Amino acid sequence: MSAQLHYGKTHVSNVFKKAYGRSIIDYYTYIKVEEAKRLIRERNHSITEIADRLKFDTLQYFSMRFRKYVGMSPREYAKSVKVD
Repeated sequence: MSAQLHYGKTHVSNVFKKAYGRSIIDYYTYIKVEEAKRLIRERNHSITEIADRLKFDTLQYFSMRFRKYVGMSPREYAKSVKVD
């Protein structure tokens, strides 16, 4: 990203954090978790498939990041949005 903008990595990182209140990586992970929530609500994919589709390295890492942003595990979230 910094090469495209012709600025140093530190400068781009600092500007991004000031504008969005989080690092670029943290923001990117947040976006992936929001997509995971959407996919969980659709109920067309397993939690493992969603983690793989969104390119999380492991299911454990996906679950840890999901819990950080949502406050519950992906399985707990799936149960909470279940429509009977």
